[in-house]
Amino acid sequence: MLYALVVIYNKSCEESQSILSLKNVSDKVSVIVFDNSTISNNNQAWCEKHGYKYYSERKNVGLSKAYNIVLSKIEKSRHDYIMILDDDTILPENYLMEVFQIIRNSEYQLLLPIVMSNKLMMSPCKVVLDCKPVGLHDKSEIDIAKISAINSGMVVRMDVYNKISYDESMFLDCVDHDFMSQVRHQGLNIYILESMIQQNYSLNTKGSIESAIFRFSIQKKDLKAYYRKNNHMLICHLYSVWIAIKLAIKYKTLKFFIA
Repeated sequence: MLYALVVIYNKSCEESQSILSLKNVSDKVSVIVFDNSTISNNNQAWCEKHGYKYYSERKNVGLSKAYNIVLSKIEKSRHDYIMILDDDTILPENYLMEVFQIIRNSEYQLLLPIVMSNKLMMSPCKVVLDCKPVGLHDKSEIDIAKISAINSGMVVRMDVYNKISYDESMFLDCVDHDFMSQVRHQGLNIYILESMIQQNYSLNTKGSIESAIFRFSIQKKDLKAYYRKNNHMLICHLYSVWIAIKLAIKYKTLKFFIA
C-alpha cells in the first residue's frame, strides 16, 4: 500500500497542485488530507466525495503534529509506504511511476526525489556540523553520510515510524531536517530517485509585510528548537540574522530585526 499525505493550509483541495497531481492515480494510492486551515473551504465534503481520508483539528496545529496525528492512525507495516507532500508540489507522471517501481522491493526505507525551485536544487542537500543544511549543485554531490532533504516528495517505509517521529517543538520549519537527522543517526537505507519535481518555495514569493513578519517569527522559534537540539545556537543566531537581512531588503523595512 502506498499512502499519500497532503497537508493543506487555507486553500481548497481543488486549489492544491499536489492533490490534483494525485487524481489520476487515486485507484493506486490511498490519499490522506490533513487540513491545517483556519478558514472553511468545504474540504471535508470534497474529500468524502472523492474517497479521500480527511483529518482536521479545525485550526493550524503545524506540520509536525499534523504528521504525527495521521501516522498514529496507520499501521506501521514494512510493506507499506507513505508519500509526504506539501499542498503546492507539482508531481510529474514519471515520479509516481518510479516510486511504484522502487517500493516493490521493500529493501529501501526512504526514497528521496530531486526537488527543484527556480533552478535551485533544494533537496537532497547536505548538512555541515551535522545540522546546517547546505544546497547542492547537482546529484553527483550527494553524500549519504551527510544527507538531508525536505519533506515534500519524500517516501517513507511505514515501519520507520516505529523508531522515528516528528518533533512537535518545531511547528513548521526544520521539521524535515530534524527528521533527516534521525534518519542519518539510525543509518536507514536511502534511495535517491531519478525523478525531479518542482516545488513552490515560499521565500521566492512576496506577500504582505505583516504576513512575512508573522511567518518569520514562527521560523525563528523553529530554528531555535532545531539548533538547540544540536548545540549550535551561534549558527541559529547568524542564520536568523541572515534571513532578517534578506527580508529587510526584500520588503524595505527594518521590522524583521525586532520580530
